[in-house]
Amino acid sequence: RHLYCLFAQYGVILDITAVKTPKMRGQAFVTFREIASATQALRALQGFMFFGKPIRLQYGKQKANVIAQMEGTYDPRKQAKRKVIEF
Repeated sequence: RHLYCLFAQYGVILDITAVKTPKMRGQAFVTFREIASATQALRALQGFMFFGKPIRLQYGKQKANVIAQMEGTYDPRKQAKRKVIEF
């Protein structure tokens, strides 16, 4: 909810994934509809203090599932191989 409020001012958010496993603690994935929105958020919020810690942002290395589904290229078999947990 806090992440949504923080990032929504930069564009339409399609998905936010925050995994609460020990390995992924403190990490979240925010998916914007447009790359321009993601770029604007990245530039504006890099180093922003969020709950007492600076935010470190970078672009995703793989296409988000929600984007692949919109484009019609989503393959759930590949998803199983990546072992990503989504809520």
